[in-house]
Amino acid sequence: MTLNILTPGIGFYADRVRKGDPFSLVRYGEGDLRLAVPTLTAKGDDPRSRGSKDTQANARVWANPNARSIFRGTLACPHDSSRYWVALWHLNIMKRSQRLERIEEWLAKVGQEKREYHDGSVWRIAVEKRQLGEMMNAIRSQPLPVVVVAPERMVSIRERLPVAKFIPSSIPCGPDAIPTLQEEILGVNEPVLVVFSAAAAAKVLIHRLFPLVGEHSFLIDFGASLDGLCGNRIRGYHGPKSLTEEAIEVNWGDIR
Repeated sequence: MTLNILTPGIGFYADRVRKGDPFSLVRYGEGDLRLAVPTLTAKGDDPRSRGSKDTQANARVWANPNARSIFRGTLACPHDSSRYWVALWHLNIMKRSQRLERIEEWLAKVGQEKREYHDGSVWRIAVEKRQLGEMMNAIRSQPLPVVVVAPERMVSIRERLPVAKFIPSSIPCGPDAIPTLQEEILGVNEPVLVVFSAAAAAKVLIHRLFPLVGEHSFLIDFGASLDGLCGNRIRGYHGPKSLTEEAIEVNWGDIR
């Protein structure tokens, strides 16, 4: 079985924003897939010990059975809407280690193997190729209030985007934080454009918010692609050689 993975490029998403054509995007990387897919973590392989300190902390708060069940439901039961998109990435890594087959088997088990998935690596590639500025400019050009849900360390995003409300998410950001964050987002008059950089919590929030505001609002999971632009080099592609100060400026687009 081969999953149907769409690779439209960052310009596709930016164009939808410019046109005011709402969509919701949730992105699942390796750590997210380890949390969601029961058969993916081998015996003795603890996902809570992988990745950066932030990644490990977030994995710990989502590791108990109840929290994991909540998170798993976002991938097992995504909304059946042309405006709700699920993106997967790190699939090449999974394929090399023979874990992709287990992902495909689990998606088939929960009836999601025929869904069209987006390639989540498009966002990382956009940062590496200095193309994320197209999305940033699109966000600046559209009329909806911009809400950002991200750790406090990223509050400088207010200097780069016209942010109507910055909602700080904790590190780690577990299930207990979801109701408060959801209430704060809904406190902004819809429709809105919400930028998420909140790890696993972003997937749960978008899944819960979509039935309430998704037909008219944008709910976009930027993930860690924003961290490097805010000076938080927490991923390999955030290194000073690949993400230079010049590259950061280009990726923010035209802020004049």
